[in-house]
Amino acid sequence: MHMPVKRYILLLFIIISTVFINVKISAQSDSLKYGYIYNNDTLIHFKLSEAKVIAPYILKNKRQKRKYTRLMRDIKKAYPLAKVVNNELSIVRDTLSFIEGKKAQKKFMKQYEKVVYKKYIDSLKRLNIRQGKLFIKLISRETGETGYELIKEYRGNFSAFFWQSMARLFSANLKSDYDPEEDAMIEDIIKRMEAGLI
Repeated sequence: MHMPVKRYILLLFIIISTVFINVKISAQSDSLKYGYIYNNDTLIHFKLSEAKVIAPYILKNKRQKRKYTRLMRDIKKAYPLAKVVNNELSIVRDTLSFIEGKKAQKKFMKQYEKVVYKKYIDSLKRLNIRQGKLFIKLISRETGETGYELIKEYRGNFSAFFWQSMARLFSANLKSDYDPEEDAMIEDIIKRMEAGLI
């Protein structure tokens, strides 16, 4: 007697599923979380990586597409440096909280500044003017403070005024604030980078 077609398909599905699951388990054993038995059935739990869904950014014309492509190249250079600034700022703030007295803090800042300068000056020199302006904006995104505010906080009013004047010579502005809505194209590219889509 022939097996009904539905039962045959079900049996075939079970066999294929079992093979597939066995292959997956052996290939991704690190993703296997645990398994347990429920009503005589073995249920396997997997740890799945988070999937980020990002809506496509609507580019209206070729000009906007060129701008987006150029901006993507610039962000790839400037964004990692803005993240470095945020990390270094965290280190400075944590360290200063353990140093007592303005004089000792000032001494630490001078030494730390020299170390950071040597470490990152070559990377900063590779930025062109457009990327430099973007870098200033991305510092605001990462730290929540403008470049001007940070210089004022750690170097004083005169230094902040001096560096703002220097930035102005290159049509840059240390007071540039980051706005995710106004800078929607930048935000879109960064989100795609962080999701591993770029």
